[in-house]
Amino acid sequence: NYLLWARVVTIALRGRSKLGYVNGEIPKPNVNDSNFLDWETHDNNVMTWLFNSMDPSIYEIFAYSETARDLWTALKEMYGHADNSSRIFEIQQELVNIVQAPNQSFIEHYGNMKRNWDELRQYRP
Repeated sequence: NYLLWARVVTIALRGRSKLGYVNGEIPKPNVNDSNFLDWETHDNNVMTWLFNSMDPSIYEIFAYSETARDLWTALKEMYGHADNSSRIFEIQQELVNIVQAPNQSFIEHYGNMKRNWDELRQYRP
């Protein structure tokens, strides 16, 4: 569920004006720079938010990342396979075979279809 997780985290970070720490728009200053301690504090906060949003088994793999940007990049490289053709095929098959169950409301059925379409759009904009 990397794509969904990344989307939710991106929205949360943007809402706190901290997205720049993971996307590189707020670069790490030189250690001698007077802004370094403030940057490091904010970056560590972002890393904490990221770690707290992860499953412990995933957190343990990336626990020694140096910066929020390093952590974000490593997660994207490991889990963010935007060219994942097998997952695209799975989604397409789910959409082709989707049927509203007798005890399922239209809203639930529509929600399942929309979720699949939205995920497919992430792989194929």
